[in-house]
Parts: sequence; structure tokens; C-alpha cells
Amino acid sequence: MPEHRFIPFDVTVRPSPATGPSQPYPATVAYRGRTAEGIVTQDIHAPFWQVAVNQLADPTQRPGSQRLMEMGQILFDDLMQGAVRDLWISARGDLDSGLAAGIRLRLALLPPAVACLPWEALYDRDRNEPFAASAQTPLVRVENLFRHVGASRPLRTTLPIKILAVAPTDPTGQIDATRELEEIQRIVAAVGSRHFQVVSQIGQFDIVELRRTIEVEQPDILHLIGHGQPEGILLWKQGQPSWTPASSLRVILQRATSVKLVVLNVCLAGRVSDRTPFSTVGPQLLQTGIPAVVAMQFEVLAQNGADFTRYLYEELIAGPIPGAIDAAVGYARSNLYALEPDSFGFGAPVLWLNAEDGVIFAVAENKEAPERQGVSAMSAVEAGPTSEQARRVSPMPERPIDLRQLQQQDGEIAQWLAAQRDIPDAELDASLRHIISVRNDELQNVQDQFRQLRSFKSEQLRTANVERAILEQYQSRLTRIMQKKERIESMNRMIHQQLSKQ
Repeated sequence: MPEHRFIPFDVTVRPSPATGPSQPYPATVAYRGRTAEGIVTQDIHAPFWQVAVNQLADPTQRPGSQRLMEMGQILFDDLMQGAVRDLWISARGDLDSGLAAGIRLRLALLPPAVACLPWEALYDRDRNEPFAASAQTPLVRVENLFRHVGASRPLRTTLPIKILAVAPTDPTGQIDATRELEEIQRIVAAVGSRHFQVVSQIGQFDIVELRRTIEVEQPDILHLIGHGQPEGILLWKQGQPSWTPASSLRVILQRATSVKLVVLNVCLAGRVSDRTPFSTVGPQLLQTGIPAVVAMQFEVLAQNGADFTRYLYEELIAGPIPGAIDAAVGYARSNLYALEPDSFGFGAPVLWLNAEDGVIFAVAENKEAPERQGVSAMSAVEAGPTSEQARRVSPMPERPIDLRQLQQQDGEIAQWLAAQRDIPDAELDASLRHIISVRNDELQNVQDQFRQLRSFKSEQLRTANVERAILEQYQSRLTRIMQKKERIESMNRMIHQQLSKQ
């Protein structure tokens, strides 16, 4: 497994020792053993942020790249002053020189009025680039009030990594949970059941029934799809939809020590109270000691939520560093930004991290790792007022892998790559330059992966009787390249459409 050389850049903002309005908040920044002191003056009570956050809270509005840039620059300029800015320049120098694969910006924002600002919009004025545009600068939130946060859980786990996807029946009919479940299944199936397995709980169920499923399945990842609000999520109780408070969800996860990541694809579950710390869903779950929680701080459109899920799991499961949640969220965020830089969909997901290096599980690269024979990529736990708990489906036989079809895809990718060219980004507006930059980087990544695939093919597919495990690896690598190809083509269409208007 590649080394996860993301170096932390820690920012701690503390409550002001003084009272009254307009008092600055002390800030301490640490990077590679060096520290710097500064202040933060911005908080949610300023009229500008009252208007800005209300604008971001409406998913149907598109603030525009200039407006988002303005918000991000205000936060950046407020934080990165004097010695703090010098330390950040040093960190970026390490990234540019290759001493670090990435810089993980860890925000410990203790004053609630500072924590509820949209830090995910942070914009690096010096480089004219939003943090969200690069997967190399993931932004995560941490809580260093250790008296309030439980000890983090052990990260080692047995294979396969199990994902429990939970989708309570939507009484409004607005959420297409089936689509998101199928997307998770597709990604896992591409990697192979050797390392990952998905089970699901769908239907009408209450918090206790969810708890029983977690106790039976012992998942590593809990993924919840549904409706939410800052203080809770929508489940069912006695056949009726019912809001379940964050404290109840926290209770059932307190002893669910197998869970290393909770993904809440529900609106507002990631919202932070501007007055009381640890009162909303995301921070409350972090208090249980769960290594990582991903939740939405604003309402999101269904398409944005589904896209985020796809990119997140592609990188978390099949990326260069499996299990690195900060890298996975950074990758997903950069893709959302590239696709829609005028919208704050890229900033809606918030990552709370309680794991020192961002790696929430470790997957051994052992080809002889035990495989659960006959386990389907997805089994269902049908939930309802009278349903059994944690019912498994019957074993399903593995389907044969068609090598000729894979080699045909291989040839199509080769032809497509031969036709691709870098798109120059000179004399274009900032938002389009970022999209082109991401597209060019992604194209370079595909070219590198394809060269590695050809090397793998020449070494491993020389004999007539190829082992299934080798074919699975070949299929998995092809699938990842095809997925990236689709994203690049989508960006190509957007870029050419924008260029035609200029």
C-alpha cells in the first residue's frame, strides 16, 4: 500500500478571553513541530455571514464562483496573517517540492460561532485556488476538547470490510435510495467481494431495530440515506415517520465498536450550532469515539448527494490509498467543484476526523487474504413493523469474467487516450481555469494508470489459464479507468460549452 504522506497543518481557534462584541479569537497553528500564533475575527454573528450562510443553505441557489471566492478569501485572509501565513507558505512549499503528498488542514474550531462558518469554501488567495479544487489539500474538522470526545477505536479489521447501507422509507417520495444503494454496490462489485461486502437495511424501522441490525452485522461503515435536520434524522416509529434525535443515534453507536466511519447522506446532519458545541448529529457521533463522520451541513440536491457518494467510495475503496477518508473526501469534493464551481454542493459535506493520520481502516495487500465464498456483493435486511432483523440472502454463484470483453475495453481506452489533448487555460476566468486544471490532472492520472495496466497485463495475462484473482484485478483496474474516462468526458463537454460562449 502506498504511504499516506499527508502532513497535518493544525489550526486551533479558541474562545476569546474577553467579553463583548468584535473580540478576536486566539488561534494557534502547528506544522511539523513549528507553531505560530494569530487571531480570527470572523464569526457567524457578522451581518455578512448571516446573509452568506442563508444563501448557501438554499440548494436551489447558485451563488456563483465569484461570490464563493469572496467568502473563501475573507476566511483565508482572516486566518492566514503574519507568522501563520508564513507557516502556510512553508507547508505549500513542501507540497510543491514533493516532500508531502498532501497537506491535511485540520480545523479545531472551539467557539461555535466560528465553527458554523463555511470553512469548506476556503480560498487560497496567494495561489488563486480554492482548497476544494485540489485533492491534495483536504480540509477536515477535528475536536480537541478531549474531555468530551471518547477514545478513538482501533482501526484494524478483518476482511471483507463491511458497509451497512441504511435507507428508511421516504414518506415524501423525494429520495431515490435505490439508486444510491445500487451505486455503492456497483463500486464494491468492481473491487471484488474479496475485500468488501455491502448489506442493507431498507423500509420502515425505528432506532432500536437499527441498533439490532448493527449488532448482528458488525459493520465497519454505516451509510445512512434519508432526511435530516441539525438535531436528528427521520426514521419510523409504530408505522409513522418520526424524528429521531442525535442523542438517540449516539446511544446506539456508543458500543458499536466495529463502526469506523459514519456517512450521513441526510440534509443538515452536519450543521453546527452557533451557540452550543456537540449539540448536532455529526459532532455528537464523534463523541462516541468513531474515527470519522461525514455529514451534510446544508441541504443538498439529490444528484449532488449521489455524486458525492460515488466519488467518496471510489477513492476510499479503490483509490491509491484505500481507507484514507480525508483523501477520499478531498477527491470527492474536488470532483464536485470541477463539475459545478458556481454551486456550494462541493462544500456541503463536512468531515469530522478523530483519526490521527486519516486512515480509518487498513486493507492488507495479500492475494491469499480469506474470502467469504458465496457472499453476494449486496444482501438486504428488509425492515418494517413485522420484519425479521438482519436476514441474509442466499449465496449467489460468481459470474465468469469475459477476458475478451475486458481486452475490448482496453483497446477503446487506448484509442480514446490517443485522441485527448491538454486544454490550455491561459486568459480564461478563474472558475474555468480550475475546471481545466482538474481535467488535465485527471487525464494525466488516467494516462499513468493505463501505463501501469499495460505493464500488469503483459506480466500477468501471458498464460492461457489465468487465475480468477488476476482477472478480478485486471477488471477492477479497467473499471476505475473507465469511470475516470466518463468524468473527463463530462468535464470536456462543460469546458467546450463554456469556451463557445466566450
